Amino acid sequence: MTLSRRLLLTRSIVLAALMFIGSIGLWRFYEAQQRFEYVQSNIIPGVKELEDAKYNIGGYARPDRRYLLSTNGAGRVAAQQAIDALSGVVDQHIATSARDDISDDTDRQMLAADRGILLPTGLRCRVSKQKSGQATWMARRPC
Repeated sequence: MTLSRRLLLTRSIVLAALMFIGSIGLWRFYEAQQRFEYVQSNIIPGVKELEDAKYNIGGYARPDRRYLLSTNGAGRVAAQQAIDALSGVVDQHIATSARDDISDDTDRQMLAADRGILLPTGLRCRVSKQKSGQATWMARRPC
C-alpha cells in the first residue's frame, strides 16, 4: 500500500468519524429542541396558571380581615362578596389548569390532591359568632 493510499484511507476514516460525530450532535440538538418546545408549550403555561392561582389565594387575607373588622352588615356583605369573587377566580384557575395543563398521570394526581385541599374548604374561614369584639373562628368547613 502506497503512502498516498494510506493518507486517503486515513482521511476517509477521519471524515467518516467526523460525519458520525456531527450526526450524533445534530440528533442531540434536535432532541434538545423538542424538549425546549415541550417545556415552552406545556410546562410554562401551567406554571403561570398555578402562579396566578397562588397569587389570588394570597389575596384572601384582605377580605377576611375586612370581614372580621367590619361592625356593620354592609361591610360584611361587601367583604363576603369579595371573598366569593376571589373564590370564583381561584376555581377558574384550577379548572383551566385541569383542562389545559395536564400532561401525564403525575400532574393529574397532584392537581387532584390540590383540588381536594382547596375546593372543599372554599379557602374561606367564616366567623361563626362575634361576642364582645372577639371572633370565634369555625374550622375550615365544606361549602
